[in-house]
Amino acid sequence: MRLFRFCLLILLLCAGLISSSWGQEKPHVLLLNSYHYGLNWTDDETKGVRDILDTSALPVELHVEYMDSKRLNDDVHFKNLRQLLSYKYRGTRFSSILVTDNDAFNFLRQYRNDPIFAGVPVIFAGINFFHQDMLSGLHGFTGVAETFEAGQTVGVMQRLHPDVRRIVVIIDATTTGEAIRKEMTPMIAPYARRISFEFWDKLSLDQLRARLATLDKGTLVLLMPYARDNLGTFISYPDLAGMVSQASPVPVYGTYDFYMGHGIVGGRLTSGEAQGRALAKILQRVLGGENPDLIPVIRVAPSEFKFDSRQLHRYDIGRSQLPLESRILFQTWYETYQSRVWAGVLAALVIFFLGWGWIRSSRLERQSAAALKQSKEQLEAILNSTSESIFHVDENGRILAINEMGAHRIGQKPQAMIGGNVFDYFPPEVAAGRRESLFDVFQTGFEAHTEDRRADHHFSLNYYPIFDSRGKVSSVVLYAADITERKQAEVELGIAATAFELQEGILITDAECVIVRANCAFTAITGYTIHDVVGKKPKMLSSGRHDARFYDAMWQHIKEKGTWHGEIWNRRKNGEIYPQNLTITAVRSQQGLVTNYVAAFSDITEIKGAEEKIRSLAFYDSLTGLPNRRLLQDRLQQALLSVGRTGKQGALLFIDLDNFKILNDTLGHGFGDLLLQQVAQRLASCVRDGDTVARLGGDEFVVMLENLSQHAIEAAEQTEMIGSKILAMLGQTYQLNQHEFRSTASIGATLFIEHQSIETLLQQADIAMYEAKKAGRNTLRFFDPMMQELISERAEMESELRCALEKRQFQLYYQIQVDRENQPIGAEALLRWNHPERGLISPALFIPLAEDTGTILPVGLWILDAACAQLKIWQNQPLTRDLVLAVNVSARQFRQSDFVLQIQETVNRHGIRPSHLKIELTESVVLTNVDDTIAKMMDLKSFGVNFSMDDFRTGYSSLQYLKRLPLDQLKIDQSFVRDIATDSNDKSIVTTIIAMAHALNLDVIAEGVETEAQREFLELSGCRHFQGYLFSKPLPIEQFEALLAH
Repeated sequence: MRLFRFCLLILLLCAGLISSSWGQEKPHVLLLNSYHYGLNWTDDETKGVRDILDTSALPVELHVEYMDSKRLNDDVHFKNLRQLLSYKYRGTRFSSILVTDNDAFNFLRQYRNDPIFAGVPVIFAGINFFHQDMLSGLHGFTGVAETFEAGQTVGVMQRLHPDVRRIVVIIDATTTGEAIRKEMTPMIAPYARRISFEFWDKLSLDQLRARLATLDKGTLVLLMPYARDNLGTFISYPDLAGMVSQASPVPVYGTYDFYMGHGIVGGRLTSGEAQGRALAKILQRVLGGENPDLIPVIRVAPSEFKFDSRQLHRYDIGRSQLPLESRILFQTWYETYQSRVWAGVLAALVIFFLGWGWIRSSRLERQSAAALKQSKEQLEAILNSTSESIFHVDENGRILAINEMGAHRIGQKPQAMIGGNVFDYFPPEVAAGRRESLFDVFQTGFEAHTEDRRADHHFSLNYYPIFDSRGKVSSVVLYAADITERKQAEVELGIAATAFELQEGILITDAECVIVRANCAFTAITGYTIHDVVGKKPKMLSSGRHDARFYDAMWQHIKEKGTWHGEIWNRRKNGEIYPQNLTITAVRSQQGLVTNYVAAFSDITEIKGAEEKIRSLAFYDSLTGLPNRRLLQDRLQQALLSVGRTGKQGALLFIDLDNFKILNDTLGHGFGDLLLQQVAQRLASCVRDGDTVARLGGDEFVVMLENLSQHAIEAAEQTEMIGSKILAMLGQTYQLNQHEFRSTASIGATLFIEHQSIETLLQQADIAMYEAKKAGRNTLRFFDPMMQELISERAEMESELRCALEKRQFQLYYQIQVDRENQPIGAEALLRWNHPERGLISPALFIPLAEDTGTILPVGLWILDAACAQLKIWQNQPLTRDLVLAVNVSARQFRQSDFVLQIQETVNRHGIRPSHLKIELTESVVLTNVDDTIAKMMDLKSFGVNFSMDDFRTGYSSLQYLKRLPLDQLKIDQSFVRDIATDSNDKSIVTTIIAMAHALNLDVIAEGVETEAQREFLELSGCRHFQGYLFSKPLPIEQFEALLAH
């Protein structure tokens, strides 16, 4: 009975445990991967997580998601993903969230407060360029940083291939690729003196394969993570490694193990699986109850030296040269077990000889011999381990001993050199002096040191005496070293010291922004001596013009990018506030920690003055101070963009004074100017903040209204209300000195929305103004679309324009360009549309239309091709072979990603000299996205193509940008040239532009030269090249060549 009760109790306890186990829900864990399923790195990380969890005693419900950020990387995708996860897991409470790589990490940081993520511990892995600031303000985050050993891999590459002079780094241009490139730069910096590094990150796969085939001896390839090429084509890591290895005639190394087994030799490899395993182990600690905030981040990712046995054989790389801790994979059976086989053989031999030695010798003799042998081996090992040459010589220079490196450098074997004279291996002009130094060491017993230079190498020779038992010098050890790198470092330090004292001010701080050094230029610019600033912070130079947000943004940019460049206002010691062009750069140690900040700056007070002068002359009316047509067009362009963003309409009011000519004719132009000035003041008082009042010229004014209603009728009512206010204000009496004068105005108005051209809007307002005059003046009229037949004509022309290229209706005309001796130096290629019914159509009519519709792209390619074909013909004729042909390039054409390749392919296909092709870019094109512009211009500049800035008038040009642009020429716009004989403003603008161009070492050419008076003024002002109707109108090629012949 007792036994029955005991068994029943056991059964009840087991049932309770089982029911308790069944009732306990497994913890839910979300694994959010940055990249897509099938990417080796991501799959390896996921596998590492599963390997640990599958063997864990605590079961986990793992939910795996993929962001696919290498293909889709924008805010829209991330917001959709956020909504998807919120919906999919709306009823799930996660115990922890695992994220792999930077995009998933940033996603969690951004949406940390979402209900499904809030308060859940987050464990990350694969984070590139990790620093503790990434976790600032976050709680419940810990994990594993992704590091890779590019420096150790390059060191092994140099060790295995001592003759390497160039390493090609293959990496993609994705966000990950950019981060990895930034992180590896300080790692490879110590090798940059002997090895040049090239980053191939902007090639298609076909271009990459072709360039790899051209690599020669002395070059190695380092393969970094690469997911897609510059065309967006994706490729798996194994396929990429196989393609690179097959195409490259030189060895390929890597830093990640997903390339192993697919063609790379090896390297110090970071493992995705190891990242995943480390991630899962931290998860187990968190699920076990540990606080993630108290678990330190693992900052050094697991990695090890791995090499492919097959690739070692392929490139004849000896295993003895590999690091001791290396793992060799893919070995044959013999290679795998040969160490054990030979260990057994050697063990048998050792046993045999030990036994034989024991029989032959006494124990004392064996110990003495072994000690002597060990001492000798140790000495030889020490001597042979050094990378320098060591000679042991007597007083005559006879060699008693030499290490292997010394013999190797001379090209001999050590035994063959014993007994020879060491000075026989020195150049005759050096040997005599070295003999004297050796003699002095034997006589005095003091050490000696000499240096000499041979070819481009520096060598040092140290003499160390060895004394006998009587205290006399018995022999000398010579230590010869190549000190070329040290000498180069001394020279570079000298150069750096010289550069430190150039005209640019330099300030250096420590990591805490405490000033440690400044140069003389700093003192000259600021007035502060070095003693005034050392130990203080740069805040003492602040002008007070910039708020805290400005400095926060600046330091955030330095933290993220490592540098900041821009204009800033600071204060001199005397209290004067002045503008600087400033660059701040963070200096980092090999461990990635900031050690210093270097600030380089220049005083741009004079440049700012010149810019302001150009701005005032180019953008404002000198009589009224109102914006002129150029500035109005700039603001109208911005207003059109704003309409597209906000949906709020705008309006243009074209205002013309009634009977203004009568005032000029009766009282004179002086009173007319007074009236215009008072009209400008009254117009400015009628409009709101943010609206624009401009004077086009004469008695024509334009008012631009912004932020009107989104509804056309309400916007028209608002416009009419302001127009009526203007009419009432302008209709009041004017006091012109002692005269009273009454005037009225006629106003034409048009509303504007997105996708309208500036010229069309001005034309509509102008047409409406004339309707107001027809209606009796002193009134306002809106533009009626029925007034303008040009709109329908424009639609018809757009249709015909699309077919014009196919029907070969385009033709190039050529307008000659001459020097001051009227000798031809080149021509500008100008497009003409020879319409079968309309005849020659002006480019002013169809070029803007082509820009709007995108037709300009194929037309631009045709112009380039036709121009290069003509240059090829001229190249073979003595009369024309030195002519340079200028070709205008549109903004849309220049912004194409393959623009540089288009130019290079066309030039090469026609076989012309690139220097005879000059590309004309407008100022607005050049100063839009300046960094991209400079990159493209530099590529074509190195190819040989010349550049001219056309239409130098329409934008507010920063001289800082002009200094950076690789321009050859500035072209003065014809709008300035037209009135230089009579208009003082245009004279000032032209002389300023010419002086500025000369200061920047740029050539100048003026277009639109039509009179001898214009040419004479331009030449006296320093302009040497001209173009215009004074010399010839644009001509078809037959007439142009006839002009050259005469």
